[in-house]
Amino acid sequence: MVLWGDIELPGCDRPLTPVPPARRQALAAHLMKVMTEVPAPATKGPDWANTPQTSADVRAACGACRGHCCQKGGDDAYLDFESVGLAWGRFPHLRKEELVGAYLAAVPARSFVNSCIFHAEHGCNLPETMRSPVCGAYLCGPLPQLKISLAGKPPAVSGRQRARRPMVNRALT
Repeated sequence: MVLWGDIELPGCDRPLTPVPPARRQALAAHLMKVMTEVPAPATKGPDWANTPQTSADVRAACGACRGHCCQKGGDDAYLDFESVGLAWGRFPHLRKEELVGAYLAAVPARSFVNSCIFHAEHGCNLPETMRSPVCGAYLCGPLPQLKISLAGKPPAVSGRQRARRPMVNRALT
């Protein structure tokens, strides 16, 4: 557990190690397979597709925690055809191979052991515009309470939240 202000966060205490070539190869193979399922960049998607997925307060709490929820991201980083299609829609000038190259270029030299391949010393090494929606939507147990305390009232359900389909986070399974 990590204390952030008066909130206890789960915390990640795994060591950092060099990312082995086999992990990069596994990510590349996964992305190439996913790209076969993406016929074109997603030009229509949820209204949050071009906005930062997390608030500054949540990012600060996640930074203090050091990514407990990232520990189940593995070599695929929760990237599927939908999330890669959304990312491609943000960079439609890229060819498929160039988008895969951009993902591979974001792999840090060192990441946390048995965690998401992009889980680096200072947080996620992948730009928010390329992350899976799961990464932006997931809040660990203490964070909804943080949002309530910051707002002074329970958050209203927005159209953006209603538009999302329920997400299962493998970190909890």
